[in-house]
Amino acid sequence: MRILITNDDGVSAPGIQALAQELAGEWDWVMVAPDHERSGSGQAFTFAVPYSAKPVGDRVWHVEGTPVDCVMFAFGVLGPFDAVISGINRGANLAWDVFYSGTVGAAFEGARRGVPALAVSLDVAGHSDRFHYAEAARRVAEWMRAGIFRAIPPGMVGNLNIPNDAFLLTRPLTWGRWGNYAYHANEMTVVPGQEHQWRCRITEPPEPVRREPDTDGALIRFGPVLSLLPLQGFSALSEPPSATLDWLSATQGGSVASR
Repeated sequence: MRILITNDDGVSAPGIQALAQELAGEWDWVMVAPDHERSGSGQAFTFAVPYSAKPVGDRVWHVEGTPVDCVMFAFGVLGPFDAVISGINRGANLAWDVFYSGTVGAAFEGARRGVPALAVSLDVAGHSDRFHYAEAARRVAEWMRAGIFRAIPPGMVGNLNIPNDAFLLTRPLTWGRWGNYAYHANEMTVVPGQEHQWRCRITEPPEPVRREPDTDGALIRFGPVLSLLPLQGFSALSEPPSATLDWLSATQGGSVASR
């Protein structure tokens, strides 16, 4: 099995380095990652302008672009690959995080190309003393040996979140439903002394977030959790909601297209 490993934290980030070190000698892997941190880039990619991609070591490339750029370059120039692992990310990707995450975005690009894809994130919130990347990488390798890629159906991305806790990360992997909520808020602040310069800061929400007990955001408190994200929309609908159909009928003379 030939595996592409990538991330959104950058090629030198400790998470992807720990993963590469753990996989070395047992799996055939190639690392293609951004030349610097590209967190929050989602599924953005670069077009109409050139960007560089350079080898920086044995089986390691850095790309002057987004995580999706990395996957596109890897499949177009260095492929083929049998699977994609994106991570290990610094910070969890739970609930609505997946809309913005470059880690998840890269995994989606891999799944779009027809191979099993896994986004891996370490929940470091509230932990500033030590980050358990090496231990998390060992768990990923264990699940790979156990055949985790067979648990990801075609057209899906496996979203794996691991607690940054020496005990909790050793607990069995559980299934969690993707949480349909935001558990933090974005606050826009002015950069002091710089006119027209703004910064987005992630803050705690004004009201506590209700995390349904079977969702990824709740289960991460007890151990590693795997959720599945569908490639073709997070809530793809076979029929429109009644409100949509009513509006189309009333204002546009529209109806549900026949199949």
